[in-house]
Amino acid sequence: MLVAEDDPDDRLLLREAFEEKVGDVPLHFVKDGVELIDYLVGISEGRGAWPSLILLDINMPRMNGLQALERIKSHSRMKSIPCSILSTSGSPDMVMLTYQLGVSSYFQKPSTFEKMVELAGVLCLSWLSLPHNLPDIAQAVLLNQLNKD
Repeated sequence: MLVAEDDPDDRLLLREAFEEKVGDVPLHFVKDGVELIDYLVGISEGRGAWPSLILLDINMPRMNGLQALERIKSHSRMKSIPCSILSTSGSPDMVMLTYQLGVSSYFQKPSTFEKMVELAGVLCLSWLSLPHNLPDIAQAVLLNQLNKD
């Protein structure tokens, strides 16, 4: 999983929550949208594998999460990577905007470590366990089925 998050405390909290919930999940952190796009461009040039999920903060310096999401979803090879927002904002307008831009899911940052651990479990079940060679619509159908079970 690739995580774009500028706050070091939030990065630490995410790492510890994933370790607590699922053990060893490879997390790669970047500090802003510019680093995120640079990292993805490197992958597109053959330097690594595509992430199974990109977790984006909205409020970041240099290039925010919305701008990065637009760039990812407009790129022919990157657009199929699932992207989830993790933000302090719970604004319905912001949530709607991100879905219009192509986000796969939107989560408001949890206020406690316990809730962050729960979110780590949801993200792993929802995105990290999916076969990512499926088209977006097939992933959505599979996710819907998983959520019903």
